[in-house]
Amino acid sequence: MSDADPQWKTRAVEYEGYPLLLRCPFHLPYERQAELPILFVLTHILDHVTESGLPEARYNTDLLEFDSAAVQPLLDASEIATVLVETFGGKRTYYSYISRTADVDAAVARLQTRFPDVRLEHETCENADWRFIRRYAADYGM
Repeated sequence: MSDADPQWKTRAVEYEGYPLLLRCPFHLPYERQAELPILFVLTHILDHVTESGLPEARYNTDLLEFDSAAVQPLLDASEIATVLVETFGGKRTYYSYISRTADVDAAVARLQTRFPDVRLEHETCENADWRFIRRYAADYGM
């Protein structure tokens, strides 16, 4: 997955004096809101970062396979929609909306098995009105 992927739009802004890199689909799938009420947050703790908190260039290139796997449906496509990828402060965070029946623990375990050296954290929370991505999109013009 590259930043030049035609399915994604990107934006670089400054937040608290540091670069914040954002990537989201050109079309945010708001029509799926009723079927995907849970916000799933997958955080990759980056191992090699610059003073700005962004990944070192060579390391970032090495992450392309992982990044592609993380934004592709970790679950059945009917159970997930990735809406934002944020790189900031030594972390890359993938935000998705999922169904109530999605087994994210199993999906993360499969990803961790495939990429054992990648440090991951994840959490879920109720967000049925999609207020997180609606606010984010409005704040950053995404």
